[in-house]
Amino acid sequence: MNFFPYQQRYLNDKTRFKIVEKSRRTGFTFIQSFEDVSYALEKKDRKVYFSSRDDSAAMEYIDYCQFFITKSFDIAAKAVGQELLDPDNDILAHAIRFNNGSRIYAMTSAPGRFRSKGGKVVLDEFAFHEQQEELYAAAQPVVLRGDPLCILSTYNGMGNLYYRLVQKVKNKQLNWSLHTVNIFKAVEEGLYDSIVGHKTTRKERDEWLAELRRNCVSDDIWLQEYCCIPVDSATAFITYELLANNSRPENEIIRDIAEIKAMNEIYIGIDIGRKSDLTALWITEKTDSGQFVTRRVITLKDMTFSDQKAIIWPVLSLPNMRRCCIDSTGLGMQLSEEAQQCFGRYRVEQVSFSGAVKEDMAFKVLTKLQDRRFTIPDTKEVRESFHNIKRIVTTAGNIRFDAERTDAGHSDEFWAAALSLLAADGTDSTPLIIRHRMPRETSKWFDKY
Repeated sequence: MNFFPYQQRYLNDKTRFKIVEKSRRTGFTFIQSFEDVSYALEKKDRKVYFSSRDDSAAMEYIDYCQFFITKSFDIAAKAVGQELLDPDNDILAHAIRFNNGSRIYAMTSAPGRFRSKGGKVVLDEFAFHEQQEELYAAAQPVVLRGDPLCILSTYNGMGNLYYRLVQKVKNKQLNWSLHTVNIFKAVEEGLYDSIVGHKTTRKERDEWLAELRRNCVSDDIWLQEYCCIPVDSATAFITYELLANNSRPENEIIRDIAEIKAMNEIYIGIDIGRKSDLTALWITEKTDSGQFVTRRVITLKDMTFSDQKAIIWPVLSLPNMRRCCIDSTGLGMQLSEEAQQCFGRYRVEQVSFSGAVKEDMAFKVLTKLQDRRFTIPDTKEVRESFHNIKRIVTTAGNIRFDAERTDAGHSDEFWAAALSLLAADGTDSTPLIIRHRMPRETSKWFDKY
C-alpha cells in the first residue's frame, strides 16, 4: 500500500517515544492504525491501547484497523465490538483479537481505563482530552516494560500538557521523536492530489489552500487546526466576545466621505506602512451622547507615499476633523511631519510608538470596548486585527503589546483605531468661541484729527 511521504517517515521511525504536531485530516489516525496492526502481529500476546477523546473517533480507528487486517495482511482477526477491559470497574473498550493472542483496544480518555495495564499506548488528539495530566499519569506507566508511547494532536492553545511536552522535545529536554506535518507539507507531499484524484499543479494547490484559509472563521482556527501553530487565547488582549458586543454591520455605521463631512466632530488615526504592513486610516465620530462610532476604515497596501498622500490629505482637510494622531515611527516619520506642517500642530499630532505609548493606547481601546462606547464594523479584517493583539509579559516583568505579522498586516487596523481614540482623548468638545473686546473709549480721542 502506498502512503504519503510524511506517513512513511512516521512508520519508518522506530523510536520508542513519538509525538506528532499535525494539521487536521492529514491521515495520522489512518497510519497509526496500520502501525498498530503491524505491532500486534510482530509478536504474540501484545496489547495496544488507543485512547481518543470520544467514542466515534475510537470506532473510526477500529474500522481502519479492520481495513488493514483485511486488505494488507489478509489474516484472521476478529473485531469483537465492546469487550470488558476491566471487570472490577465495568470498563468497556472496542477490541480486536488476533490469532496470536495480541489485542487492540480503542477507548475514550478516562484516566482510570489505563490502570493495571501493560502494552503500547497511543493518545490521539491529546490536546483535547479533558484530564490530560491525569490521563498521562495513568498511561505513562503502561509502557514501563519497554512498549512504545505515541502522542498525536493538533493544537488547543498553550495552557495544556500536550503543548508543554512538545516544547520539552523541541528544547531537547525529552529524548523523543517529533513529527511536524502542517497542511502545507501535507499538500506538497500529495494530500490534495489524493483528494482530487490526479496530479495537481502548484497553482491548483495554492488556490485550494487559499480557499481553505478563507473558509476558516478566524486566524486562530487556521493557525491551530492547519498550521501547527498554537494560539493561547489567554493572552488575547481583546476577546471575540468583547468584539461581538461592540460590532455592527458595515452598512449600518460606515459612511462615505461626503456624509462624514456633515457629521459631528471626527477624530482620525493613521498607522503608516509601506510594503510588509498596511497603512490604515481610521475615522471615528464622537456623537452627541459621547459614543465613539467608526465611520470609515481605509487600508492602503504597497502604495507609494505620494499616492498615500493623495488619499489621506483630503480626509485631513475635512472641516469637522478635530484632531488626527499619526504614527511617526520609522517609515511614518516623513509622512507625519508633512501632515503636521500642512495642517498644523494642533490638528495633527505625531505619535512615536514606544512601549509605554502602545500600552496606553491599547488600554484606551479596551476600556472603550468594555464600556460599550466604541462601535466597530463587523468584518473579519477588523475582528482579527483586534483579536491578534497579545499582551505579553517579558522575563524582565515589562508589558509588551504585539501581534503576529500575517499577509493581512500587523494588526494595523487596531493601531489606527487606537490612534483615533488617542486623538479624541483629552479634547474638549465645547465649541471654540472667539470674543472681541469692545473698543476702548480712548480710541475716540483722535477721531477729529
